[in-house]
Amino acid sequence: MYKSIFLVVFLFLFAFSSEFEKERYFWDEIKDSNDIELLKLYKQKYPDGIFISIANKKIEYLDSKKSYEIEVLQEVPLWIKGDCTIYRYFGFGRANKHFKGEDYQKSLAIKRADRELFGKLENSDLDPKIIEKLKTQIETKLYKNDKDRIFILRYVEN
Repeated sequence: MYKSIFLVVFLFLFAFSSEFEKERYFWDEIKDSNDIELLKLYKQKYPDGIFISIANKKIEYLDSKKSYEIEVLQEVPLWIKGDCTIYRYFGFGRANKHFKGEDYQKSLAIKRADRELFGKLENSDLDPKIIEKLKTQIETKLYKNDKDRIFILRYVEN
């Protein structure tokens, strides 16, 4: 009798942990992605999942990042040649043509520019509250050359 109860409990726990492991593996694969569709797929597949609140926050954040305007430039700007002296806090990113598409390419360039910009802000002697305010005032410029390489400048007006 005890063996059968133990077996039922063991099988229940195994089935539950197996499902949890599947969810965790799926989350580990998408957690660093900027693809909203993958996050929505996670929500659809695991509506009561343990990472659902994080997925919601990340979707909200990525949606808000999409809302800013990108100024698309037609002529080669000076900042591509390294002249960003008019901005105190800026970040520069670039990405080659990518098989995942132009949105992924832009996202990659923006991520690189943000890393540089946020590093400069964090290493400055500005108050953390001012830094947070500046992060909401970031502007973006994009230039795409004839080889489909994307260049992104993210900056805060002085």
